Amino acid sequence: MIRISGAAKQLSQLADDLLASGYVDLYLFLSIVFLILFTRLLGIPEAFSIALFSTTSMPAMYSFMYYYRKPAIGFFVKPKNHRIIEIRVAYKSLAAILTSFVTGFIVFAALSGSTDIIVYTLAFLVTSIMRIVLYLLLPVLARHVDVESPVIAMLTSLAIALTALAFLIAAIHIL
Repeated sequence: MIRISGAAKQLSQLADDLLASGYVDLYLFLSIVFLILFTRLLGIPEAFSIALFSTTSMPAMYSFMYYYRKPAIGFFVKPKNHRIIEIRVAYKSLAAILTSFVTGFIVFAALSGSTDIIVYTLAFLVTSIMRIVLYLLLPVLARHVDVESPVIAMLTSLAIALTALAFLIAAIHIL
């Protein structure tokens, strides 16, 4: 059994609060706008910019968040086998990721006229990594600075976008 310290529980609760309030989505959207700007300046094909935008489109975000907004069914008696709960959570997460991917790809195909799955998959991976980094970073940042400040939002989003750009350039060189 994994024991979580009090500080880790507080950070986890703060992360959930920031996610619920929309700050993670705001920072992610700003980061993607910066990343699109950088990719345009570097001459990366426009299809990638459209793919990045498609991963954060309203239909893709709705299908992703739908699974996390539904109230979980609680247990009156704690089950002895926690594995069942873990499997349900895994299926729920997998369903959220797959529906978000498919919905975003449909938006990408509609906006760009392209069905280049590799370009969209790379954009989806970059966006997913950025979302995870922001989910982990914002609670720590919120303990020290005002995350509602537009200056903090812009600087943090810029840093995330530059990090994603470095990841993207490395991925392009590998491919």
